[in-house]
Amino acid sequence: MKSIAGLLAALVHFALGLFCLGLGLLGWIEGGEMHLPLLPVEAEHAAEALAVVGAVGVCSSVLAMSRPGGRNVFLVLWSLGVTWVLVSAVFRSSYTFEDLDGFAAHVAAAGAALLLLVASWWRFRGSAPSRSQPR
Repeated sequence: MKSIAGLLAALVHFALGLFCLGLGLLGWIEGGEMHLPLLPVEAEHAAEALAVVGAVGVCSSVLAMSRPGGRNVFLVLWSLGVTWVLVSAVFRSSYTFEDLDGFAAHVAAAGAALLLLVASWWRFRGSAPSRSQPR
């Protein structure tokens, strides 16, 4: 069960990294400012930051899926970063919620990121070695 959850976390983070990479490249090609209050970067640097962060997410997910047993600390660090961004946004004055539904959606996303962090940690830890029973 833990390996399935870890693989699912790697796949979800791969999709998130690919989305961030594509959005960042699109913003960089267009050359305009991107207003992303969720990220703690200025609007003129958001496209580059999003492209770099997306590339890191894709690479960490691919490394985790390609390694036997999936032991990759980079996926855990990426998951921790995603969770940190979502949780810390609540406490930044630049990030606001339009209504209670927006806040509830953000809390759900942060909760999902926390679950994916736990699944990534499980994948990193791998299965516990079996102990032989004394006879």
